[in-house]
Amino acid sequence: MDILIPALAALVVFSLYKKIYYRGRKKIGKEEAKKKIREEKAVLLDVRTAKEYQAGHIKGSKLMSLHTIKSVAPKKISRKDQPVIVYCESGSRSMKAVKILSSLGYTDVYDFGRRANW
Repeated sequence: MDILIPALAALVVFSLYKKIYYRGRKKIGKEEAKKKIREEKAVLLDVRTAKEYQAGHIKGSKLMSLHTIKSVAPKKISRKDQPVIVYCESGSRSMKAVKILSSLGYTDVYDFGRRANW
């Protein structure tokens, strides 16, 4: 019983943290992403390093590393309403990139997550 209350408290804190951290993030699956690329000319961004990109990437994707996205995105993606789909190796960097792009004013940004899901 002594461990039950701290365990429940930790669960509540974790749930709230997760809800706040993921707020505003739109996930997208493979088929929906392909449709957006085909029909809406969505930009597919790979936010991994150049070395990772050269080792293998999704056909048609554009490299824009997480470290340069703030300065490069406004030059490469001029329309703030253009759909943008972001992926990386594990899903962590893509999630961060979605937040950065949203903070720059991009309104139609999706997190594809892991490249392996393609």
